[in-house]
Amino acid sequence: MPSGRDVVMDPEATVKEPLPNGYRKDKDGGIFDRSNKKVAQINDDGTVTVKVGKDYVTQGPAGVVEETVFESKSGAGMIGRVKVKN
Repeated sequence: MPSGRDVVMDPEATVKEPLPNGYRKDKDGGIFDRSNKKVAQINDDGTVTVKVGKDYVTQGPAGVVEETVFESKSGAGMIGRVKVKN
């Protein structure tokens, strides 16, 4: 990642449950942390978008790609996948 951190993910996109204490999943596939900020999203196409630090990545069968994601001013979480950075 641009932050200098390595992100290691399995080749398959999954969300391991049960989620950590205080985390929750909504009916649309959003994963929220203890402060109710969206930190991951299970997408309609079966991929999973995850916030890693200030960056976002999407994991799917083809591997991991970095995403451009808009967040609300309050930091309430990702509004949606916008485009893949090439």
